[in-house]
Amino acid sequence: MTITSDILPLLLRMSPRLESLSLSRYRVNKLDFIEIDKLKELRKMHLFDCGSIFEPNTTRHMLVCPKLETVRISGSIASLNILASSSTSELDYGHITLESSPIIEITGRDWPSLRSLRLSMDSTPTLCGLDSLRQLSLWSQSLVSTMILYLAMHPSELPLLDTLGLYACPEWDILFIMLEKRLLTQTYGIKPLENLIFDRAILATIKNSLASLLAGHILPRPSNYELSMQGNLDIFLDTNM
Repeated sequence: MTITSDILPLLLRMSPRLESLSLSRYRVNKLDFIEIDKLKELRKMHLFDCGSIFEPNTTRHMLVCPKLETVRISGSIASLNILASSSTSELDYGHITLESSPIIEITGRDWPSLRSLRLSMDSTPTLCGLDSLRQLSLWSQSLVSTMILYLAMHPSELPLLDTLGLYACPEWDILFIMLEKRLLTQTYGIKPLENLIFDRAILATIKNSLASLLAGHILPRPSNYELSMQGNLDIFLDTNM
């Protein structure tokens, strides 16, 4: 069900058992979300290029639809920054237009049940307290680079993360350091990564070393230089890889 007009509240009242809702290029306000909260069967919500008319510094609206599992937001960062959900387990966010110096925060306080997060953007969000997150998918070069570096510097973040999808080429040396640090901190309740997903082929030597780390073994591996961008410049420049 796709709605682009200003008759949303009326349509929602007429569809109390709605399970999936898609809003396209709609300026959402507080009253709209109050009506959405009444949809007790709602499981999926997609906001596509939607703006908002919330006042600046407005408290996030906590969606209370008890069965809401999936939220997908495409477009304005404002749509992400005004929402929260206690039941959502899957959040997918990607922006179409880059706003100036956007501040993006995704926290466990706002998304306490989040298990899967998919991000497609150039800006790097602040992830904090996502203690239930198990799967993270990153879909831009800058996002892959900055998030892997962040996780390498803060190995105790995302303690239950077991699957990492990298849909752009990572800096291999930083990736190895991050994986090794998570292995070394598992005695503090940090779960080692079990699955890495790439969108391209990788060298056999790198693949074998990664497989050892994912199996829980820190073994001799190529040097950080051999794994670095400088040491793998041919791979970065090869459009077929």
